[in-house]
Amino acid sequence: MTDTPGTRAGRGSGGGLLALPFYPIALSLIAPLDLFAGNVDRLLLRDVLPTLLGFALLAAAIQGVLTLILRDRHRAAFASAVLIVMLFFPHYLLKWGVEQGGAPSRSALLLVIWVAIFAGLLYFSLRSRFASANVSLIGNGMWSLSLLVAVADVSIYVTTHPESPVKSLGEPPAAPLASLRPEPADTRRDIYYIVLDRYANAAQLQEVYGFDNGRFIADLEAEGFFFPRAANANYQRTAHSLASSLNLNYLDRLTSVVGPDSDNWRPLYGLLEDTEVHRFLDRQGYRLLHFGSWWNPTRLSRIADENHNWWAPPEFLRVYLRRSLLGFMGRIFDAYAFDVRQQQCDRIRHKFDMLHRTAKSPGPKFVFAHILLPHPPFVFGRDGSCLSRKASMDRSRRDNYIDQVEYANHLLLELVRALRREARVAPIIVLQADEGPWPAAYAGNEIDGLGTDVKVVDWEKASDPELREKMGILHALHLPGEEVPGQASEAAYHGMTPVNTFRIIFNRYFGTALPLLPDRNYVFRDNERLYSFLDVTDRLSETAERRHQIGRQVGHPDPQLQPHPR
Repeated sequence: MTDTPGTRAGRGSGGGLLALPFYPIALSLIAPLDLFAGNVDRLLLRDVLPTLLGFALLAAAIQGVLTLILRDRHRAAFASAVLIVMLFFPHYLLKWGVEQGGAPSRSALLLVIWVAIFAGLLYFSLRSRFASANVSLIGNGMWSLSLLVAVADVSIYVTTHPESPVKSLGEPPAAPLASLRPEPADTRRDIYYIVLDRYANAAQLQEVYGFDNGRFIADLEAEGFFFPRAANANYQRTAHSLASSLNLNYLDRLTSVVGPDSDNWRPLYGLLEDTEVHRFLDRQGYRLLHFGSWWNPTRLSRIADENHNWWAPPEFLRVYLRRSLLGFMGRIFDAYAFDVRQQQCDRIRHKFDMLHRTAKSPGPKFVFAHILLPHPPFVFGRDGSCLSRKASMDRSRRDNYIDQVEYANHLLLELVRALRREARVAPIIVLQADEGPWPAAYAGNEIDGLGTDVKVVDWEKASDPELREKMGILHALHLPGEEVPGQASEAAYHGMTPVNTFRIIFNRYFGTALPLLPDRNYVFRDNERLYSFLDVTDRLSETAERRHQIGRQVGHPDPQLQPHPR
């Protein structure tokens, strides 16, 4: 039997708009755009566009292959739509264990039902003739409208919330810094700025976790490091903290430009892309080496001469694939691409291996390394062994965190000794945390999760102990030329905070005359008011007697700590 002309037209030979069933492509963009819309306040457009384009091309390829097989563009379009929904929409039906990587077995039954339903729909679409031009017309209209709504939603926010409303936080002015003449290359010191994420200071390690970090402090002091006592971050989160320290200033200008009640993270991320520190050292002839993390703002640097990372796809793509059927199945079968714990183990080891190699490379160079250790997930034993998920679950939070601190100590000491041994001229080394660990009440899943926000915190209501834990950070400086290594001097001083770190370095080694800022500590109120800052300096301060007592506990009494003059 042959088809009548009308039947052939309905099955794929019609003209006009019906000849182009494009709704599978529109459908493929709905889910990623929904994810983008939910995180548009912290995603840069250029980090999302490659993923959107990739999924559009994938949908077009699936539809093209099925059209060649079925020889019917409308049935092929419907079959493609079924496949796309099955692959990339399970997040909307399989809520258990999809996002946070909990026990996949809890969703196994739903997964079987999900696959069975769509396998049946796919079989029906391939065997029947109902997927006609009318279905394509409805699909084109419905999904195109949905796509336009999603695009409009994102576009309005991106247009009304600039990505980088400020390029600088103000003073130090560019002209005086630019006017300096670089010294000969063989006399300039390499600079290492190594950020250990969520590494608490000695006082908090002792007070909250019952851990004495005195041996590590003594070992570093023997290598010529100075430790500001009771060191605290200027801000409680990574983006704020690094934007401040790498731009040598507080964030007041952002508050005045963006507004105190903004929830837009993107201006902070913009300040991390092209910082005062990088611009200054680039003008002095330094090579800029960037060791990134999985976190998108420090994953890659567009201004660095070299980028080093390990298994760090764009964060948007990683999260989206984790929500997909591919990600769900990958976690069930322990596929490496979705095993964030094993990746974290390998990433940390790879990063330190590369830092050791960098020590032997020619200078002068500025090395920025954002190392997510002892940051969750808790994957390391104190000996550096990569723990199974069950092993981490069977241990206390305290033991998991302290083991990662001890392993970080081991890696840092080995690295510091290598950097000093290999350098022709003694290097400048800054070991600093950007923030302290999350207080237990706000910590969430630290076994499987990568440390993303899981709870909304009202920092105005945080207790003093919680603030001290979140703000207390590791801060150690190796500043060659100090008359008495390990002691306060004209350059470094007790009570200093990261906002002054590079002011001190530039003044001491590059001849600048940047004034030191008052050392203050701030928290933004909550995620809806990112630029509304509370000064918590006084709430973090402790009596001299208490500091002396903690100092004795960690082997370093210091009863006469002097804050920098205001």
